[in-house]
Amino acid sequence: ARIGGILIAEGVLLFVYSIVKARKNRLSLWIWPLLFLALKSLMQIIASVTPADLWVSDHGVRILYLHVALLGAFTTGVTCYLQQMAKIKPAYFYGVLISVTIVILTLILMTHLWPISLKGNWIYDTLMIGTLFPIAAMIVFWIRLKLTVEREHYAATHSH
Repeated sequence: ARIGGILIAEGVLLFVYSIVKARKNRLSLWIWPLLFLALKSLMQIIASVTPADLWVSDHGVRILYLHVALLGAFTTGVTCYLQQMAKIKPAYFYGVLISVTIVILTLILMTHLWPISLKGNWIYDTLMIGTLFPIAAMIVFWIRLKLTVEREHYAATHSH
């Protein structure tokens, strides 16, 4: 399983590298989902080469890993795609990106990466507040997307 994890992560890193190399000057917003994908792969390699006791027992690390993969790479990737297809302002994508980054950074508080001496109940309040940012950003993004699509549909059906 460890060798398989390393090989999968290596394949994903090579995929990211090939996209970055092939599209150097045309990556624009796509660099962000690719960076999250690379981070997810690096986390997978670290998990594959370190003793299992370092990360299997740390529930916070597993939560962080899943959020880097799904909220970081997948959500920003889908949002980037929708932003470019609908041709809405990049600011809406950046709102989602910043909110996702906030959540991922707050999740570090739940891991052993955060010093025990700094832990406390305030962490859960911080996590709860952090989760509100992507909700707000996605609501704004979806409203902008819906208005743009409706405007384009109206223009297409009434242009005759």
